[in-house]
Amino acid sequence: AEAISGYARTELCGTNFPDHFSEPQRALDDCRQVLADGIVRDDNLEFLHKGGHCFPISMHSSVYRDCDNQITGIFVSVRDISGQKDLKAQLREKERLSHAIADKSSNWFYLMRATGKPDYVSPACETISGYTPQEFKKDPTLFETILHPEDRAALGDHLREYQDTLQETPLEFRIITKKREIRWILHYCQPLFFSDGSFVGRWITNQDITQLRQSDLEHARAEKRLNQLTHQLITIQEAERTRIAQDLHDGPLQDLIDVGYQIHALVETQGDETSREQFKNLQTSVSQLASSIRMICG
Repeated sequence: AEAISGYARTELCGTNFPDHFSEPQRALDDCRQVLADGIVRDDNLEFLHKGGHCFPISMHSSVYRDCDNQITGIFVSVRDISGQKDLKAQLREKERLSHAIADKSSNWFYLMRATGKPDYVSPACETISGYTPQEFKKDPTLFETILHPEDRAALGDHLREYQDTLQETPLEFRIITKKREIRWILHYCQPLFFSDGSFVGRWITNQDITQLRQSDLEHARAEKRLNQLTHQLITIQEAERTRIAQDLHDGPLQDLIDVGYQIHALVETQGDETSREQFKNLQTSVSQLASSIRMICG
């Protein structure tokens, strides 16, 4: 008692219990309520320290019964919660700072408590979805409602995996806005914990990537069109090559073959060696040219 209140036990004994609180009447009413109802009661009050300052306490009150089960008094335990109050104040200050930053962002943020209800929703939700923060807070199922039907199963799997692992895995999905437009969302979940390790909830970021997805779609369409044109060009080139090869085969190649036969016949009719050698050289040239045309024709 002395460590908490500054008073020695002997100083506290015999004093009027409610007088040690900043709100004596409230402390007295709590005690009377416990006696009237015969149940346990918890309340947070401020205790007056011997040094003159007040500090927050948690008061736990219950009735004290004798062996005949008759109420003979009240048992009160007092716990100093100054540290807990300070932590909560620090957390609230951090939340206010986070909310102030999130309020200015074009990304849609919200804090989903462990209870499954959104505690904070940033104003960007209205820019992205058309629905106000108040609408999302009023209806915790609204986010699921605006999901594209084809993407609901994927988000359900994502949330179940997150609950099992608490891993920050991004996910892309579509929503249907208030104006019935389709928006692409890049979704992140981040677990939040108090300093004592207890789970606060999920800090969620939804980024509108509709323009990026549209750019990707346009790029894919352009790439597909380019592939189609390339295929058409190759087809045209192949057809033209086949036509030229056929023309060469049916025209010049046949003519060269005929010339080759004629030269061969002339070689046999030449009387002197010099003339025969000249015709043989000419025959070789014709044969080489014919071979070249055959290679072109494939």
